[in-house]
Amino acid sequence: DEIDIYFGSQWMALTRDFVEFVVRSMDHPNGLGNVLKDSMVNTGVSMTDETFFATMLMNSPSFEHTLPVLNEVGALARFPTMYALRYERMDENTPNAWGEFRSVEPLYDVPPK
Repeated sequence: DEIDIYFGSQWMALTRDFVEFVVRSMDHPNGLGNVLKDSMVNTGVSMTDETFFATMLMNSPSFEHTLPVLNEVGALARFPTMYALRYERMDENTPNAWGEFRSVEPLYDVPPK
């Protein structure tokens, strides 16, 4: 079976359960991580961490609840279950590092909890 490849952010917060899943899957001969690694080695393709972790997450149905859900226009429709985490876009902070105010309106929609 082919594995769908995904690309994600270089900035991520991984739950302990997911990290343990990744480590265990690297040790198991038929584990997703090991199969993905073998596929990359056999084809000579390199994979960045942005691609590896996103691919692992998106191909692991038991962790889909940890992903935010977007609506048809790309706005956040549902929070992931990781409420202890805070998401912040660094390009929205006002003022920025140079004391300038770039925007006063958020660049994304956050639904009420």
